[in-house]
Amino acid sequence: MIRRRVARLAFVLLCSAPLPALADVTAHYTLGGKEALTVEVDDGGNARLGVDGKFSLITRDGVDYVAIMMKGQVLVVRYADLIALAKVKIKFDSGAQSADEAKAFVLASGAAAEIAGHKGTTWTFGLKDASPAAHMLEVVMSDDPELAPVGSLVRRMLEPAVPILQGMFPEASGFSTRVLELLAKGTPLRAAPFLELGSVDRNEIDPHRFDLPGPVMSAEEFDKAADTPAASGGSALPPLP
Repeated sequence: MIRRRVARLAFVLLCSAPLPALADVTAHYTLGGKEALTVEVDDGGNARLGVDGKFSLITRDGVDYVAIMMKGQVLVVRYADLIALAKVKIKFDSGAQSADEAKAFVLASGAAAEIAGHKGTTWTFGLKDASPAAHMLEVVMSDDPELAPVGSLVRRMLEPAVPILQGMFPEASGFSTRVLELLAKGTPLRAAPFLELGSVDRNEIDPHRFDLPGPVMSAEEFDKAADTPAASGGSALPPLP
């Protein structure tokens, strides 16, 4: 009886404890020091990652979509369908390298860093014994709770593409394993010289930012539209965003 009362009291206290309020968050990145990549997540779970006028990855009501602007057309497809299509269309020839010849990818932690007022850790990713060292990718990742929704969205959108990119390297290289480990480190603050966080704000996001900019196509319709010269200049499939 006493245990039951203690458990009931603990439950009441837990339920009455103040919880951190969810809030909209927007992260602004630069790409190569020029174009702006925007990552937006609202307090209801809708999200958007993209470059205005070029592409956007949109999570709406729990479903992921991609919208790609191609020669004046906006092609919208479910992200899962795009990934499935890419697995068929994109093939890499890594068979020339045997498992014994495969170089291993490594991920190593480095110095602490601060980007746009947010603290993080520097991680070095690349082939073991890469020469020159410039071939290694330096990424700053942050476990700042304020940025957690941004990091979760980036990871959600990149993880499905990792198995496709693995096709560039033999399985023994450990490429996918190291990339997934890196994505699990938190939110990217910088991936020199390609990506760098510029600012973060908590302003309310216009719900229309998560509207789909066109009708959703099937995978077959998207493939056909993307394969037309008017849409893609002859490319069978646009690069994965």
